[in-house]
Amino acid sequence: MGEKSVKGLMKEIATITEINCDKRKFTNHSGRKTFIQISKSEGISDNDVMSVSRHKNPHSLAYYERPKSILQQNTLSQINSLIYNDTLLSNDKTANSFSSALEIFNGKI
Repeated sequence: MGEKSVKGLMKEIATITEINCDKRKFTNHSGRKTFIQISKSEGISDNDVMSVSRHKNPHSLAYYERPKSILQQNTLSQINSLIYNDTLLSNDKTANSFSSALEIFNGKI
């Protein structure tokens, strides 16, 4: 299957599943990454994942690993919100510098 076919298929899947891709970078690699992350979280062996993803080195799969704990996931989500000025920064709270972003993150502002 060619790159254009896969890209079209992924857009169709997003439409059917009602995934909003307006504010996301959605690429063919997104499907590969999601497949690897879900497979690894379900305990599928590296060799089996590599046979589908076509990775040659099991160490390459480490780049796709999801955070191990809920705390890590929540922290990364909060940092992402700060970076992209999502809902975490509400009302008059705005980050004008790295230090003020950290203050907001730590609840000091």
